[in-house]
Amino acid sequence: MGLTFGTPLAKNGVKPRLPKKNVYGENTYDKKTMTDLRDYDAIMRTYYSERDSNAADTDFTQKMTEFFSVIRRKEVGEFLNEQGFRLK
Repeated sequence: MGLTFGTPLAKNGVKPRLPKKNVYGENTYDKKTMTDLRDYDAIMRTYYSERDSNAADTDFTQKMTEFFSVIRRKEVGEFLNEQGFRLK
C-alpha cells in the first residue's frame, strides 16, 4: 500500500452531471427523459473531447452502453441464489 500527496499541474474542469430529475423517479416515467438524455449526450461529448488529458470521442449513453455490455461480478448472482433469492 502506498500514499502520496501533491497538487495537479493543471486544474481539471468540473464534469457535468446528469440532472437529478433524470436520475431519480418514483413509479413514473417522464417522456421528456429521452430528450434530456440527448441534450446531456451533446454536453458530455463536448466535455470528453475538450479534456486536457484522456480526451475521447464519446458521450454518456455510449459509455454506459459499453459498461453494461460486459458481465461483471457474476459470482454475486450465484451468491444470492445460494442465499435463497431466486433470480429469473
